[in-house]
Amino acid sequence: AFTRSPYERLLADVVRGNRDAFIDAKVLKQRWKLFSDLVTEIDGVHDFIPYKLGSRGPVESDQLMKAVGFIEQEKIETE
Repeated sequence: AFTRSPYERLLADVVRGNRDAFIDAKVLKQRWKLFSDLVTEIDGVHDFIPYKLGSRGPVESDQLMKAVGFIEQEKIETE
């Protein structure tokens, strides 16, 4: 059986006029305002810690997770 890719399904929805996967301009503006307010609120509170591209992130993130009691589970393969 032929299965369309997610991108093909999205384009087919656009052609058919199905807007279920989209939000309107009013909602988009509200969400950007919320996001912008959040960024403004935390800007300067936390320093960005650089880390190597493709890595798990900075060592400090592992330290934080350990400090809050996060227990790492076995890695789940996604493909």
